[in-house]
Amino acid sequence: DDLSRRVWNRRQQAYGSMPLTQLQLVAPCRWVAEEVRQSALLGGFPVTVIPHGLDVEAFAPRNRAFARDALGLPQKAKVLLFAAHTISERRKGFSLLVEALAGLREVPDLFLLGVGRKSAVEQIGIPYRPLGYISNERLLSIVYSAADLCVIPALQETGPMIAIESLACGTPIVGFPAGDMPDIVRAGLTGLLVPSGDSLALREGIRSLLACPGTLAEMRAHCRRIAVEEYSLEILARRYASLYETILARN
Repeated sequence: DDLSRRVWNRRQQAYGSMPLTQLQLVAPCRWVAEEVRQSALLGGFPVTVIPHGLDVEAFAPRNRAFARDALGLPQKAKVLLFAAHTISERRKGFSLLVEALAGLREVPDLFLLGVGRKSAVEQIGIPYRPLGYISNERLLSIVYSAADLCVIPALQETGPMIAIESLACGTPIVGFPAGDMPDIVRAGLTGLLVPSGDSLALREGIRSLLACPGTLAEMRAHCRRIAVEEYSLEILARRYASLYETILARN
């Protein structure tokens, strides 16, 4: 007879009194949609997947040489980007990235950029520049454009905007399959996913992509194309409009 049970019962009564066609749910990725379908409270209601979107003009590929000059980065460096609202948050996986980097010190000119609050102070083992928290979209697009790879080793996620922003700026991604990452990161097209929590697999994923500059160049083009075709605000607005029309038609 605790509070959580009483709240759950109230919700069950409220949802149970509604016709199934009266509530439409929208999930930002397939993983969230599947969680909804398994929910004892919401599993009976229809759910549609419509991802988060962004302004693909604000987040767009910038000239790499200019981006690296602006950030004071070596032009020939192999630049990895790690971005999180708070870098020290465990579920974002920065410590796993550090473990992965420990075995990549033989890679010449490897460089790590960090974006987010509370930048880590631990020894990285390679040149590392924490940029702090950045809110300006134009500046963020320059940061993404300066990187060869965006590394997203998050252990728990629902819909990281970082992945979509990286896509829109033409920067391939390597990371773990949390949340909507399997929707965004498509092997051979926009990047590579490795088993969650496996720093050794993450290391080899980074190594394999950096060793193939031609493949990375092709991936950059696919990243931008998919961002424009699937994640632009105009595309998502049309998908919501279509959903509203469907709801009106069935009611």
